[in-house]
Amino acid sequence: MSSEEKLEFIKVESYSGYKADERPVSFIYDGRKFMVGRIIEQWRGPDSDCFKVEAGDGREFLLVHNYIKDKWVLEKIFDR
Repeated sequence: MSSEEKLEFIKVESYSGYKADERPVSFIYDGRKFMVGRIIEQWRGPDSDCFKVEAGDGREFLLVHNYIKDKWVLEKIFDR
């Protein structure tokens, strides 16, 4: 699968349940708001939570939340 590499800080609205920023529900990329349709995969790194998500338009994105710096990064956009 080919992909377009990105490393861009983005604004993410997230669900906060038992902890803050538990999972993303929407994000703004390229001036457009995307709703997270579903979380395809998620995992935890040494200082971040990673979420491969499918947006409402069907595209897949890799969103990474560095919880030490409290910053969200759009790390990758997957081609369809």
